[in-house]
Amino acid sequence: AEYMGELRRISISFLMFEVYALVDRLADLSGQTPDKIRFILVLLAVIPAGFLHKFVSNRTLRHVYCIVMGAVLGHFAYGNGIINCYISAFVAYLLMIVLPHGVAHKAIFVVALGFMSFCHIYRMYVDWMGWSLDFSTAQMMLTPKLTSLAFNYFDGSRKPEELSKSQQQRALKKLPSLLEFASYIGSGFGFISGPTFEFKDHMDFINLADKEKTMPSTFLPSMKLFGQSVLVVVIHLALAIYFPASRCVTDEFDSYSFLYKCFYFQVSMMGIRCMYYFNWTLAESGLVAAGMGYNGTDKNGNEIHDRVRGVNIAPIEYATHNPRLMIENWNMSVARWLKNYVYLRACPEDQIRTNKKKASFANYLTYMVSAFWHGFYPTYYLFFFLFGMVNECAKNLHRIRPSFVRADGTHAAKREKLWSLVAWVLSHQICNFLGIAFVLLDHRKVFRFWASVHYVHVAGLLAVAIFFMVRPPRTPKAVEKKE
Repeated sequence: AEYMGELRRISISFLMFEVYALVDRLADLSGQTPDKIRFILVLLAVIPAGFLHKFVSNRTLRHVYCIVMGAVLGHFAYGNGIINCYISAFVAYLLMIVLPHGVAHKAIFVVALGFMSFCHIYRMYVDWMGWSLDFSTAQMMLTPKLTSLAFNYFDGSRKPEELSKSQQQRALKKLPSLLEFASYIGSGFGFISGPTFEFKDHMDFINLADKEKTMPSTFLPSMKLFGQSVLVVVIHLALAIYFPASRCVTDEFDSYSFLYKCFYFQVSMMGIRCMYYFNWTLAESGLVAAGMGYNGTDKNGNEIHDRVRGVNIAPIEYATHNPRLMIENWNMSVARWLKNYVYLRACPEDQIRTNKKKASFANYLTYMVSAFWHGFYPTYYLFFFLFGMVNECAKNLHRIRPSFVRADGTHAAKREKLWSLVAWVLSHQICNFLGIAFVLLDHRKVFRFWASVHYVHVAGLLAVAIFFMVRPPRTPKAVEKKE
């Protein structure tokens, strides 16, 4: 028995050595760093793991499957650093046990953000201005789970009339068991890089609720997302070669004309977005494979696999002419977390239209929490503060749109198209302009980039914001109701 045990240890060590050797070889061939290769391999592994999970029908085993899968893939992707995520999770669970209902959710929000802050500070210390992947990515995905669970448990102790309809649906009357909690926070589906999801969705998935019992094959929907991930990574690699963001702070970029500079960073940011699209669509493919994305059928009987989404690419790139809608379709699970547990907690739904100041404060608070969630580089806060301003300006411009379009006029359709086109161009210009600041990280490089385009975008944004502060738009009641 001792000999066999030693043989198993040697075999496992040899296997792990071969796996890491393969990672190094792939890194050399692709020109990528080993951490990124491990990350991609993990996302690929989630897809077959998702298909296998569908064959596990016992609820306890489904929980165990999620836990073991998350631990194995998490350790492979991030090493021993993943232990920090488990520590923060069980500290949060302990707080839900010992603290009163009215205090626990607030304490957990602070503790979760505190652990995440430690991860960001450590990352900045070991990889200043770098983009290496470490356990802070998993901690970022864990933070929405811990805080949303704490708020939902708090909502379970409140009166139904104090809650919105969606809060009532997510409210938890009792604390989850340790197995349920561990399965939720450590699930290999979404633990590594997202998308994140609600505890109720996870339990419906585990317990094979009504939708899951009649679930059709998930092979084609999963492969469709996998195909999308391949397409966007090809676009990313091509644009990264010819339109790297790093060129925006070079003498060569300074020599370009103003219009070409605007075109350049527009295309460059599209390439960068494709890198994120690749991550989210590949991760979502694994969730859909397991059946977690299945959301029933529409009125025409077509299958819907959108219960857990990472990104909705088409509205961002083509149809969206409203920055707020861009945010809602970008990193969708985190956007929902920010909306449900920051924005709507600071300004409840019934006060959004009646208390404009409170709604505006909640808007800026949400963007600042988003910046805090991303890390501590000053450019993050610059980006999200200005994006909050963009959002406020967009709402004010939307309110004056009817007076420009004049729905009762003979040229309403043409004016509507013109408004949409101009809004699309301006929205993408300002969002991509600010996106470069997000990517560069160094505030000195950001200011050099802004100077190269003569601060036109910043000046225009400030001018519009000041104009609406001096002359707030009047919103027709009909339009206000429609909004």
